[in-house]
Amino acid sequence: MTWFKVDDKLHDHRKVRKAGKAAMGVWVLAGSWCMDNETDGFTPDDVLTRWGTRADAGKLVAAGLWFMDEQNGERGWRFHDWAEFQPSAATVAGWRAAESEAGQRGNHKRWHADRRVTDPDCSYCYRVPDGVPDGVPREEPDSGGESHPNRVGIARNPSPYPNVSPNGETSHRRDLVPVDSHRPDVERICVHLADRIEANGAKRPTIGKTWHDAARLMLDNDKRSEEAVHRAIDWCQESEFWRGNVLSLPKLREKYEQLRLQASRVPMSTKATEQQALLERAMARAEARERNGA
Repeated sequence: MTWFKVDDKLHDHRKVRKAGKAAMGVWVLAGSWCMDNETDGFTPDDVLTRWGTRADAGKLVAAGLWFMDEQNGERGWRFHDWAEFQPSAATVAGWRAAESEAGQRGNHKRWHADRRVTDPDCSYCYRVPDGVPDGVPREEPDSGGESHPNRVGIARNPSPYPNVSPNGETSHRRDLVPVDSHRPDVERICVHLADRIEANGAKRPTIGKTWHDAARLMLDNDKRSEEAVHRAIDWCQESEFWRGNVLSLPKLREKYEQLRLQASRVPMSTKATEQQALLERAMARAEARERNGA
């Protein structure tokens, strides 16, 4: 849960006195809605009418608390200096990702590491060549009945980032192999998003374990086709709003359904290019083929 912050001196601010009580009620409710929907202070015109009128919005504009704006083809109103007083959607996403990762690690330790179980769908579990989880001693002898206490597992092109064993700790052992190691489809998706982010002028992100895990889970668990994921990447990185909010594969996976629905129903902005329209239609076709089992 996030919070819309209100200063304890708000009640006596000159702008508040100028706007009036009714308009300020709209201001507070709209702030709560913006934080909940991660719009960075933008309130669509149709959402405004849930709590007040356009006349209320006009009073907020006259007082210097709002200004008219447009986002993703929708007209509406935006808070002045939102980023100065409220956390951005990207910041909130970072908090939630950290909380989610902490919860996943806790669940992994409780249900997998403590029980000595390896789950292929768990981001923190790894398989070894003989199927024995990390930390379980290898007691079977080689042929001839002679044991080899110094024997280790077969290294298979280890990943560049540290392995995470079932107890949640990192190590650089070469006998553990990530579940998603060297999957071309996973790598193509990761590189595609990194390329698009860099092309939009942002610093090129580092492709690591969390990116590979997210891409693998989208394909294997969420049953998204590779083509559909590529289309989602293109669509979100063409969007003025989403390109600033989807800066990693885990975020793309989290927002995928929202992106898909918006691509199929949001009218094109007057600023949108013909290329963006083609990308949206292609993404919708890919999803339709996926649903039909094509």
